[in-house]
Amino acid sequence: MEAGRRYHFYICGSPGAWDEYNPFYVISQKNVSKVLNLIIEAPLKFSQIVEKTGLSESDVFDAIEKLRKIDAVKILGNVVMPNFVVLFKKDIFMIKEATKSHALKLAERIIEIWDTIKDKLLKVKCTEIVGLRKVAFAVIGAYALDLTGVQILLEEDLAVCGEKKPGDRYYTLYARESFRNYKKLIDSIFWGCHRAVDNELGFYSFGDHSGTRFAIPDRSLKDELKVDVEEKILRLIAYNLMLKSIKGELSIDADDGFGGRLIEILVDMSYLKVEGEKLRLNYPLFLEEDGDLIESVVDTLKPAIRKTAIEGYRLMEKELADITPLKRGYSLKTIYNEVWHWIFGRANKILAKKGYLYYPPKKRPQEGRYMPWIQKFKGSDRHKL
Repeated sequence: MEAGRRYHFYICGSPGAWDEYNPFYVISQKNVSKVLNLIIEAPLKFSQIVEKTGLSESDVFDAIEKLRKIDAVKILGNVVMPNFVVLFKKDIFMIKEATKSHALKLAERIIEIWDTIKDKLLKVKCTEIVGLRKVAFAVIGAYALDLTGVQILLEEDLAVCGEKKPGDRYYTLYARESFRNYKKLIDSIFWGCHRAVDNELGFYSFGDHSGTRFAIPDRSLKDELKVDVEEKILRLIAYNLMLKSIKGELSIDADDGFGGRLIEILVDMSYLKVEGEKLRLNYPLFLEEDGDLIESVVDTLKPAIRKTAIEGYRLMEKELADITPLKRGYSLKTIYNEVWHWIFGRANKILAKKGYLYYPPKKRPQEGRYMPWIQKFKGSDRHKL
């Protein structure tokens, strides 16, 4: 194996509790990761693993048993091999090349119906405050192309996103080779939606994965404030402060105590911005009454998403015939969720560059390009997005 080669492990689904059935818990253990990084490149006999890792036979046996317990390896005879999809550097560049035309086509299809989408988004309450491009970034980029797009893949039986695993878990495990300049490669590929929904409040961030995120779904307000208050209570207070800003009722000196500290954090996170003596909303705050409009925009985009996804799948069977997972016997369905993320992520980049969507700046060193927002749901609507 090439010296220093490393892998990033990720899943589609939920890993569950932090225990012996959680893939991230298992893989984080030193001997396990050492064994796994070795067999990822090529199946090996037990004796070869002992020789190449320098571990004792009992340590290697223990590591393999831990991986077997989460269904991450399979053993044929005396040969141990990974039981999940692995994407190497060459595979990632193959996907990048293969998805270029499909991303362009998806962007063109969205532009064709832009006037219809625009008319609906202009009616969203916060659009006149934060601007059309930011609202479109959230609704088109995240809600439609990402979250709804994956649902369409599953409806059309084009992708796998989770399977029954030991320990009553449900996920699909993947590994991707880490290499120099990967973050540069994916800069501005807007494909990652992080979310945390508490009751009727949803906190989101969406963007690329070229760096960290400084937003409520990714950071704890409790840790930032260093207070003994439940996170969901702090998020509710944050929502109410931003709601006040919409009504023009929030000023810089609104609160000298706890609320003032929270406002400082919301300004630092760019949810709010200072304009004179007032604090103004900087990122979308979707209200309950916006729900039907947002759903209507997503419905308008569904035909373009479905057509692009189905066309892409048919062509990718040939275009990606030499990719490692397919050569190892996996079906295109096992990697098509990954492929779709490249398609719509690049389409988002095209739309952002053309001025239809917001193009998030990098505000801090090591920070990615992303935008956070909040949505207030009504009743069961919180399960839709």
